[in-house]
Amino acid sequence: MNTANTHNRLMRACYSFMLPVARLLLRSGVGFKEFAELSRIAFVEVASRDYGLRGRPTNLSRVAAMTGITRKQVKRLRNVQARYEDDIRIEFGLLNDILERWYTDRKFLDREGRPKPLPMHGRRLSFANLVKACAGDLPAGAVRVELLRFGSAEEDAKGRLQPIRRGIVPHELEDKLITAMVFGLRGLASTVAFNTSVTRLGAATRIERFCLSDSIGEKSIGAMHGVVRERVQLFADQMTDLLAKPERTTGGRRIGVGVFYYEDD
Repeated sequence: MNTANTHNRLMRACYSFMLPVARLLLRSGVGFKEFAELSRIAFVEVASRDYGLRGRPTNLSRVAAMTGITRKQVKRLRNVQARYEDDIRIEFGLLNDILERWYTDRKFLDREGRPKPLPMHGRRLSFANLVKACAGDLPAGAVRVELLRFGSAEEDAKGRLQPIRRGIVPHELEDKLITAMVFGLRGLASTVAFNTSVTRLGAATRIERFCLSDSIGEKSIGAMHGVVRERVQLFADQMTDLLAKPERTTGGRRIGVGVFYYEDD
């Protein structure tokens, strides 16, 4: 295997991946200095976590040798890393979990299998009970505000809350950007990293497919938009139903399936 050629191809692939990332960050006012600092933190975290011995973090010298970052900087970056430890998926993940339960739990469905409108409070069936079932002691009022803000639910004349979307579809630029990075870019990158890991030791790969067609005319592309959107929405609804079936357990991991439409610039 030509190691130099593989390295060059990897660098070119990273460059092509970084172009849209740089476009997103610059559009949101994030400059290179901030991004470079985050990159260093990420390299130190992965080197520390993935290459330690006997369950312990990798020592400073090995992290410095692997990343090219000085030992002094590695020590500093490990301390800075604490700012980014919170899992940002929680913000959108809990809201999606609540909507998923609302659309799939028989207790919250009517005879036609549609989610029932729920009063905020009540002994048996209420929005507060739904939130408690999914998010423990999270205030139901705060969840209500977020679902209304994202346009995923609405209130009827009786003050009951009714879902109108099966998931969170952010409408503001900042929320769309964060959601896309957390659930889209991060998810795809994680799958690619897992499938190309030499430490999987025979473990099955995770499904990863791309469907592409070249040299499509503008008129045909316009016609395809609606067709693709309709089929992807149907697929997404089917996957949501499928992923709602397994039993939930404390300490379990989140799984998901992502799909998106793509055009070359």
